[in-house]
Amino acid sequence: MDLIFEQILNSLRITQETIEQARQRQSAQGGSLRENLIALNVFTEETFAQRVSEQLRVPYVDLEKATIADNVLNLLPREKAEKYLALPLELPDEKHRRLNIAIANPSDMSIIDELKFVIGYTLILHYAPEDELSEAIQREYSRFENKQAVAAVWTAQPQP
Repeated sequence: MDLIFEQILNSLRITQETIEQARQRQSAQGGSLRENLIALNVFTEETFAQRVSEQLRVPYVDLEKATIADNVLNLLPREKAEKYLALPLELPDEKHRRLNIAIANPSDMSIIDELKFVIGYTLILHYAPEDELSEAIQREYSRFENKQAVAAVWTAQPQP
């Protein structure tokens, strides 16, 4: 995504001096270059997401607002979601085996091909930044795994 990121920075008219400031801040405080540029008020999360969506021609998805059904999460094991920074979102057309999926790098065809193979569905790609995806993967899979653990306890208890 480096080339795409550079194109987005160019489209936002970010100077090399500003990028260097963000890199220095990144070295000192951590985080991604994007996060540090946002912290320096160079652009907003919304502006950046809009530009990525335009550049990649895929819609941005706000994962804070996403509600993901258990059967959808069950399509992609947590390890693969973490490995590929991808999160299944919804099945808009289960009959035709189509899946909406958020991914950090929708231009990486090797990741997309691997996800298609693992999931077995046609993928409808959506963009979400890496940090948002990591948080959402942890949150959603933890919720899903806790729910499964509770169900396992209930089914394991003897019935009167």
